[in-house]
Amino acid sequence: MTIPDSVTSIEGLAFYSNSSLTSVTIGNNVTSIGESAFFMCTDLTSVVFKGKTLAQVQAMENYSWGIDKNIITVA
Repeated sequence: MTIPDSVTSIEGLAFYSNSSLTSVTIGNNVTSIGESAFFMCTDLTSVVFKGKTLAQVQAMENYSWGIDKNIITVA
C-alpha cells in the first residue's frame, strides 16, 4: 500500500488489525502518525518513509504506532 503525498497525517488505529497489509510506503508529507495506527497488523513486514530523514521519522515517534521499529526504512 502507498499512502500518497497528499496525506499529512495518519489517525490513530487507522489500519488496526488489517491482516492483508504487508508493506506500507508513506508519502513525504506525512508529519504525524496516531497512536496504534498499525496495531495488530500481524503481516506487516516493511514500512518505508519516502523523502524523510531518520531525524524526521524519529520526531514522529511520540506515540506507539503498533509496529516493530526494526521494519522502518527511510528513503
